[in-house]
Amino acid sequence: MKDGVFALLISLVMVKADVSVLGGDTAVLECKHKTLTEDALIMITWKASWLHNSHCIYSFWKEKNLEFNNCSSRMGINSTSFRIYNAKVTDEGTYACELITIYGTFINHIILQVFVQPSVTLRLNTDRVPECRAHGGNPAANISWIPAAAHSITTDTTMQSDWTWTVTSKYCATNLSRVELTCVVSHPTFLYPQNKSMNVATSGVHYICGLVMPVTVFIFVLGLLFWQI
Repeated sequence: MKDGVFALLISLVMVKADVSVLGGDTAVLECKHKTLTEDALIMITWKASWLHNSHCIYSFWKEKNLEFNNCSSRMGINSTSFRIYNAKVTDEGTYACELITIYGTFINHIILQVFVQPSVTLRLNTDRVPECRAHGGNPAANISWIPAAAHSITTDTTMQSDWTWTVTSKYCATNLSRVELTCVVSHPTFLYPQNKSMNVATSGVHYICGLVMPVTVFIFVLGLLFWQI
């Protein structure tokens, strides 16, 4: 009875670990146990469950030298480790490794995250509004401004077709004199936040969350309305 309970406990051992990798690099997911030897291995199976609701299985039966693989051609095993070459954001998810040995079954769950560094730009957009953009990053970047203007900033986060994120922040301000604006972008792939600055002459200009209207044009339109009345 004791032997049966011991075997059952061994078969239910689960280990969790997290792995992160830069996009384009090779991700190595280890599936090892301290008691495992080459002679003890019977079968190894990797099951990938990706964030976009798809999955694949890579299985190798050592004794029969049989292999089953419906994963990407970028993926393969080396001994007991699972390797993902040229890692992409779409490879993010949970990877379950099942080791069947003469001692029992051991299961590892590994969560993979793929980091992609965004490109950062600061410019006046077509509406002449200061716009800071962190394009193509994973996860989404964080953008702040100096000087801060809590009620004058609009920020949009959009997922791209390759599952990366683009964050666009607009600095909409009113009744400011000439000022230097600094866009501060933070991201896990940056050793330090990236700062980009520009001088903006805002005197005589109204920023209304994406709409810029010179005061002279505003006065002209207003005068035209009074003239018609």
